Order: sequence, then structure tokens, then C-alpha cells
Amino acid sequence: MTLGAWFRDYIYLPLGGSRVSSKGLLYRNLFAVWMLTGIWHGAGWKFVFWGFVYFLCIAFEKTKGLPQTIHSRPGRALYRILTLLIVVFQWVIFRSQGLRAGIRYAWTMV
Repeated sequence: MTLGAWFRDYIYLPLGGSRVSSKGLLYRNLFAVWMLTGIWHGAGWKFVFWGFVYFLCIAFEKTKGLPQTIHSRPGRALYRILTLLIVVFQWVIFRSQGLRAGIRYAWTMV
């Protein structure tokens, strides 16, 4: 079993998953899963930040209906590029010595 499957089966789905009665409950479920995923990786602020940014990205996708609502070819390409950039910068934070060092390194990359 993968970590993602464990969080889905034992945290997300028992909370109601995405089949809840309100957007607020959906965001609560996503927040719980991604905060716990970050904390599971380590007891540092960089992991909490890492989980929180992924929560924000997924919540934004759910709010806007992405990527299903993007119909143009340039739009899909831009969406993929932005997704890859977010993931790359998130891994910089994840692998850094600390949150401050990771943010500093990410700014240097920009």
C-alpha cells in the first residue's frame, strides 16, 4: 500500500472524501489529509508548508474545476508548465535544511 492510498483510505474517505454536502467540508478534508501528509514526513515547518501548499493547489483546482475546464491547447500547456514549476519548487522546500533555507534557495532559482 502506498502512502497516498493509506491517507485516502484511512483519512480522506472516512471524513467523507469529496462526496460531502458543502465545499467547506471538502476543504476541511483536503486540509486534514495534506497537513497530516506533511507532518508524517517530518516534524519541521518545511513539511507543514509543503503540505499546506499542496492543499492550496488542490483546493484551487477543485474550486475552478481544473484541468477539465481548460479547453484550449495553449491553456492546457500553460497549466502543465505551472504544475511542473509548483512541484519543482515544492521539492526544493521539501529537500532543504529548513523552511527559510528552502525559500531562500527557491528565490535564488527565480
